[in-house]
Amino acid sequence: MPGDDIIGFTTKNNKISIHKKDCNKLNEIKLKKISVKWKKIPESSVSLKILALDRVGLFGDILNNVAKLGFNIDKANANTVNKDLAECNLTLEVNKLEDIKEIVERIKKIADVKKISIS
Repeated sequence: MPGDDIIGFTTKNNKISIHKKDCNKLNEIKLKKISVKWKKIPESSVSLKILALDRVGLFGDILNNVAKLGFNIDKANANTVNKDLAECNLTLEVNKLEDIKEIVERIKKIADVKKISIS
């Protein structure tokens, strides 16, 4: 989450894996550590990928919760990943990192949401 203390690791695919510094799995990771920090954003778009158990009204619940916070959604779509899982993708306008944290915390409280990725 934006604002959390984080650390990065270079993966075998030359990608960067980010973990919170207090992650209980850090001792198990045998990859090269690198210094990372949150980017300060002026006004920008952020994309969220939300995985949840598929159910009637899920997408509406997500969109309504974001709207209640007062954020503009530029783009949104939802797809069924398999019989029981849905993937909802949102692109939103944010002004600061705290906005992202507020949105993610709100979405986490929605029933059946399992995972949220930020890009």
